[in-house]
Amino acid sequence: MSTIIYIVIVLIVSCILVCIFSKSRSASGRPIFAESNFEPHPNDKAILVNGPIYSNVKDACYDFCDMYNVDDYVVLIKLIRIDPETTLLLFPYEIDFLHFVNLVNHLQAPTNQQYHATVTGWLTTRGSDKWINARTANKRAMLISGQHEIDQDRVYFITMDGIAYQFTLSQNIALETNNSPITYTQAEINIENYEGRRGELIAFRPTE
Repeated sequence: MSTIIYIVIVLIVSCILVCIFSKSRSASGRPIFAESNFEPHPNDKAILVNGPIYSNVKDACYDFCDMYNVDDYVVLIKLIRIDPETTLLLFPYEIDFLHFVNLVNHLQAPTNQQYHATVTGWLTTRGSDKWINARTANKRAMLISGQHEIDQDRVYFITMDGIAYQFTLSQNIALETNNSPITYTQAEINIENYEGRRGELIAFRPTE
């Protein structure tokens, strides 16, 4: 085989491989999204947003996913409309603790929207979670963003048995507090009743 023919074959194969790779990724650099590529991961993480209408919460989730799902899909959110001013967020494919905390904070005051909301998250902690220690691991906990402290990026955390922390996200600080402004409460709805319901899966904002 002559050198020229060999070079031509190599170039053709290279072009084919580049085309295949390009088609497998979106314009943003993420792989093309397909829900079938993800394995369900049972968990009890949930966020309840009271106040804004569903479409506003959905837009806020789009913005959050676009911020974090740059090279891969690390945040997948299932949205369920409970009533005109109540939206439930579930995470059938899991979400790590730090993204969960940041999402609670983001939904309180989205960058591109102005609305009044009460945002509350619930989960069972794990020892491997950021900021979680032996005293707070494997406990049911609640998180609420500091509604009047948005510039501080502050989220309040409290376990069912009353161990409280405040997370200052901009400084990457977690401080235990004996004067928490929140107390642990159960969700006003039975979240388990909604886990099997069909919702809207958010991974990124679709291009128009």
